[in-house]
Amino acid sequence: MRYGAVLSIALVSLSLPCAYATAKGLDEGEENRLYTNEYASCMVDINHKRAAEIILNDVSDLTFAAKYQDILIDKPLNEVFECRQMHMRYQAEWLMNEDLLRFALAEALVRADLKSDKSTNFSDRAPLSHYQVETKDALAVRLRLTEKKQIPMLEKAFEQQLAMMWLAYYGECVVRRDPMKVRDWLFSKSGSAAEDQAIQNIAESLSACLTDGQKLNFKRNVLKGAMAVNYYRLAMAKPITPAGAAH
Repeated sequence: MRYGAVLSIALVSLSLPCAYATAKGLDEGEENRLYTNEYASCMVDINHKRAAEIILNDVSDLTFAAKYQDILIDKPLNEVFECRQMHMRYQAEWLMNEDLLRFALAEALVRADLKSDKSTNFSDRAPLSHYQVETKDALAVRLRLTEKKQIPMLEKAFEQQLAMMWLAYYGECVVRRDPMKVRDWLFSKSGSAAEDQAIQNIAESLSACLTDGQKLNFKRNVLKGAMAVNYYRLAMAKPITPAGAAH
């Protein structure tokens, strides 16, 4: 039964780079998410316009890394001086991930900009454009994976990009189908009973946007982040003017 299957497999892990070290009581992925979420909230507070550009323009990983170096820092960090709300563990080393940071920025923007927005219908918004997957050659150069021995790593990175592209279109489908329930999920606290209930409430739409035989294979926070990106973009988009309508 597809309805029940969605809820159980929505929590399966997608392999993503994580922090190098862990904090007491947190595994590697949890610590990475904690720092990513705190940093994203900070960037939305102090660099709001640039953070919103990243989401609204749906910038590619290549553009993210090349043009938003004020937000995406491509080196391990053990502290972020401008973000006082971040409390990194002593001797921690945190390496940002483009996808996780993009998702965290979107969630922070939804909380900051759409508290009073309770849109129930996005049918008057044009279809979203989603950034295209890089070629393997371009990806190899950007990630410095050009040696033959690195081919397995390149293949994994390419497959991950394909998964993120699929997830972008899937997320738009779910948000358009059930914006209010998506909003309830986005405003629920991660790991809470309220979030569990929100996922149960949206299960029908999560299933309806899958074609027969497809399965979700993403962690809950990744899936939630994809919903946040699409919800923010659709909520901030201008409604389409019906053909022939008076201006």
